[in-house]
Amino acid sequence: MHGVDSEALAADDLAAAVARTLAVPTVVVTLRGAGCVAHSADTSRHYPAHHVAEVIDSTGASDAFAAALALELTGGGSESDAIHSALSAAAFAIQRPGGHESMPLAADLHAAARH
Repeated sequence: MHGVDSEALAADDLAAAVARTLAVPTVVVTLRGAGCVAHSADTSRHYPAHHVAEVIDSTGASDAFAAALALELTGGGSESDAIHSALSAAAFAIQRPGGHESMPLAADLHAAARH
């Protein structure tokens, strides 16, 4: 993972340990404004956060991330597509105030994906 900061490396170790301990195929660890690390099948990948012009409120970011990740995965999406969708949802959420109020709708994510 050349070029990834120490926080991502620590998250990679954490994700690998959780995957082994819980015997689950994939673990995703969020890194606040640095994106996330996904660990599966002894491989880790860092996904950078989406750039936003201004962070208004990070209250709902992790909820938006988790919801979009789960929605995409349960809908049959690939791990990579699900993570990109989750990062888009988190980026959308931090550009608006509040928790519930900042949650993106599916139409918001589809519109963001087209740009």
